[in-house]
Amino acid sequence: MENEVNNEVNIVLKIFKVIGFIILGAIFVTVAIFVTQYLWNWLVPDLFNGPEISFWQTAGLLALSKILFSGLGCHHKDKKEKMRCKKEGWKDRLHKKKLSWKDEIRNEIADEIRKDFEKKKEETSD
Repeated sequence: MENEVNNEVNIVLKIFKVIGFIILGAIFVTVAIFVTQYLWNWLVPDLFNGPEISFWQTAGLLALSKILFSGLGCHHKDKKEKMRCKKEGWKDRLHKKKLSWKDEIRNEIADEIRKDFEKKKEETSD
């Protein structure tokens, strides 16, 4: 009986912890957005004659910068794992670009050969 009560209390405490972390995370993100918005609206219009931005524009700007500067993948805590993941990602991307580049060159060469062959064929038929 006492063990069941302890389990229920532990479950309730875990639920409150999760809810608390969600609330703290939301507060942190909101504060970060407001700080970024304040800095943008303080500096950019005066320095660069840029526009002032709203809360949601700032949130979008932060999300975009997160995607552009840190990417969406490779969220390992271990530094070695993170580096390996990033390195493999770059290798895959470079390999795909290399393949597509090679295919482009092959297609261009094949087109040139085809054109030359057709010219020679027309010249011999005349």
